[in-house]
Amino acid sequence: ARIVSSCIRNFLDKLAGDAMTLSAEFIAWQPSHRANQSTALAWFLANALCQRFYASHGYVPWILAKEGLGFYGIGIYQLPCAVQSSKPVALGRLTSCGDVENWANASDASHRLDTINMCARGDSLDALVSQTINYLGLRAMPEKSHVSCRHKRWGASYCLLFEIATRLAITYGDDVRINNDPDLLKRFVNDNDPQAQQHEHPGVFLLQANHDLLIRGDGKILLGASGNLWQRFMAGSSSQSLTNELAITLGLAT
Repeated sequence: ARIVSSCIRNFLDKLAGDAMTLSAEFIAWQPSHRANQSTALAWFLANALCQRFYASHGYVPWILAKEGLGFYGIGIYQLPCAVQSSKPVALGRLTSCGDVENWANASDASHRLDTINMCARGDSLDALVSQTINYLGLRAMPEKSHVSCRHKRWGASYCLLFEIATRLAITYGDDVRINNDPDLLKRFVNDNDPQAQQHEHPGVFLLQANHDLLIRGDGKILLGASGNLWQRFMAGSSSQSLTNELAITLGLAT
């Protein structure tokens, strides 16, 4: 798993953090690494979906955790917003090791897209991402326009934070705990965000290692430090440099 994580991390670094360009040849995931339960593939695919579909469609990857099991994978949901239902709608799941489940299609409910073995045989990044999108039934254009939705107008900052979370997860594995599930983090939001009751709240990311960081979806750090990551990014900082700074704040690096 360390070899897989290192390979993907180096590949991400080489491409300067632009998740939309992760389409070069894939560094094969050796079958023997699967027993080590690496989460790198799940995060890689979730980030690819977030970058493509969060702002335009309102599809969001939320970390799944089960009591006694810890990280349970990453769920893909339709956000509640002005043009969708008032509650999140589950579309599918990336398992903890990276296979893909389609929850919206009953005929696929008991099956998985075997992306782990696709990696093992050396399929390209383009093939992995495109087959994941196809298996989940995600269309290039949303059925309804989301032009008035917060996720459309402010989605770029959330995508930046998910990319940073992906870099941390791939680099540090189990040494960092990451959560962005709004139900599980409601108490943190209510206790730390003056705008907790905001309509279509942008969500938060809770990063935990030797220290805790709570970051709102618009980039504002609510707990553990100060500043705004989105504003830093727009002023010229790269996602990689912001990730490195957060790793130091979390006590993961020096």
